[in-house]
Amino acid sequence: DGDNWPLIRKIIVDPQAKPGAAEIVAAKRRFLELLKIRSDSALFQLDSAREVQRRLQFHNTGPEQQPGVIAFSLADGPRDGRDLDRRYSSLMVVINASDQRVRLPGGDGYQLHPVLKGSVDPISRLATVI
Repeated sequence: DGDNWPLIRKIIVDPQAKPGAAEIVAAKRRFLELLKIRSDSALFQLDSAREVQRRLQFHNTGPEQQPGVIAFSLADGPRDGRDLDRRYSSLMVVINASDQRVRLPGGDGYQLHPVLKGSVDPISRLATVI
């Protein structure tokens, strides 16, 4: 982050940038939600880099890439024949740091995780899969 140090220094000295108790509690609650999601599937608990490489596919790449969006999926079974999660054939994670709605090719058939549907974060609750 060397290129960002001027901005980081500016934020560090800004008294308005210091989180209050409400922000800290909200961040903790959101983090605990992420832990619930992680523990919900063996696909988020792979044992080795090789297992990750077999199952991982990045989306939102190439010339049509949408800036500010990271998307990847983890597939169960078909690549090596082992079924790690009977409920999910694959999981997709989308991190959208842009201020735009995104539409990703290959996103059909996915649903918002139940934890996110009831999230303490209103933006997460409003997320949709289209």
